[in-house]
Amino acid sequence: MQNTKIINLLSRFLPNEWRQFRRFVQSPYFNTNDKVTKLCEYLHQNQKKPAKLQRTVVFAYLFGNETYKEIKLQQYASLLVGLVEQFWQHQSLQADTANALLRLSQAYEQHQLPHYADSTLEALQKVAQTTDSTTQAYYQLQSALLLHNRIEEQQQREQEPNLQAISDTLDTYYLLNKLIYYAKSLNYLRFEQYNYDFSMLPLVLQATEHIANRPHLTLKLHYYALQI
Repeated sequence: MQNTKIINLLSRFLPNEWRQFRRFVQSPYFNTNDKVTKLCEYLHQNQKKPAKLQRTVVFAYLFGNETYKEIKLQQYASLLVGLVEQFWQHQSLQADTANALLRLSQAYEQHQLPHYADSTLEALQKVAQTTDSTTQAYYQLQSALLLHNRIEEQQQREQEPNLQAISDTLDTYYLLNKLIYYAKSLNYLRFEQYNYDFSMLPLVLQATEHIANRPHLTLKLHYYALQI
């Protein structure tokens, strides 16, 4: 099984990741296939023993005296690959507090618990303040979208559906990213020649100047830095 996807993925695990992943695979919430658990434990114990990673050897460990079938081994290896990917997604979400809070607020909305969704969004905004400016702008946009969807689903036609807030936060998020990556492009051109397409830049600068009075310090700083 050397040079297969599952071996390549597992070879990237640090010891602590291995411990967590093994518990993940053993959890009946994520996996109920005993053969997949068995395969995981076998690969963990023999990951640095090439002779024990031969396909026929692994197959015999899993299925005893059954006739070797490549596709059967591949199926279980694929299931374990899926668990690795799911594990990494789970770990990433756990490490990203802001994203976890956004997902939780969306779940509250889906279960028609707007009060808890709002309190979760408040917590999200506090966490987002500790991140970079583009991340803050992203979560401000997502918060505006969540409120917009709530108003639309409740069909509150007498209430403005938060479209102005969406427009404002979308402008900020887009323009801020445009200015940041334009500045990075200019910095790259100091060292190497590259034919970047800056045809949208005048419109971006014009739009940024138009909203420069909005209370977004980072957007102003990037705008004025490009004027130097």
